[in-house]
Amino acid sequence: NEWIRIKDYRINEININQNANIYYSSTLNASDILNFKSENIIFATGSVWRKDGVGSSNPYPIILDNYNVFSPDDIMDNKLKGLKPSSFIIYDDDHFYMASVIAEKLSLEGHQVSYLTPLSSVATWTDLTLEQDKIINKFKELNIIIKPNIKLIQEGVFVNILTGKSENIDTNKLVFVGARLPVNDVLIEVQNQRDLPNLFYAGDCVSPGIIQSAVLSGHSVARQIIDPEANYSSFLRDNVEISIK
Repeated sequence: NEWIRIKDYRINEININQNANIYYSSTLNASDILNFKSENIIFATGSVWRKDGVGSSNPYPIILDNYNVFSPDDIMDNKLKGLKPSSFIIYDDDHFYMASVIAEKLSLEGHQVSYLTPLSSVATWTDLTLEQDKIINKFKELNIIIKPNIKLIQEGVFVNILTGKSENIDTNKLVFVGARLPVNDVLIEVQNQRDLPNLFYAGDCVSPGIIQSAVLSGHSVARQIIDPEANYSSFLRDNVEISIK
């Protein structure tokens, strides 16, 4: 509800323009895209949440065969619809708002939720956005179990990083909230063609990030197309000079 306005605003702006068309629910392959005969093609194909243990604290995949692993995409696609109330682990190795949102949603649907994170606090980055206190209070209200300093390691074992002891949680349902993978299969397919038009890439298919980053990325691509002579490859910054007297 907080972020849907970003999509709604842009859909409305496009729809009121006479020189723009939207084709909804249209999955394209490389030949479909090239058949448009466009001078410029912009890929903004987004990203998907990983389910293999790769996150902020772990750069390598982890064997998670002991768990039925879900991603935030699975939760938002209602793949748990109709599931009887049960216990879930929410493992937050993203440290922004997403794991907290998923934990709250599952709790409100009647599930018992344990929130685990390798860091020492809940949704650490939200301390900078003044949301952390609200998240913690909501967890308390919903009786969500909070377990900080718990890291997921190889073979799907949870370990307390302060004591080195393993943490046993009686459930095999794990929602992993970590890193994301760019959705760039069609992009790569098009790049392998000959006699290409101008190709541009924007948003999460380049580097998954927050919504503001995707908006800025798309805006930057548009400026490059409108004024190709200008140099938009870097940001202008004020120079700081230190003078010692």
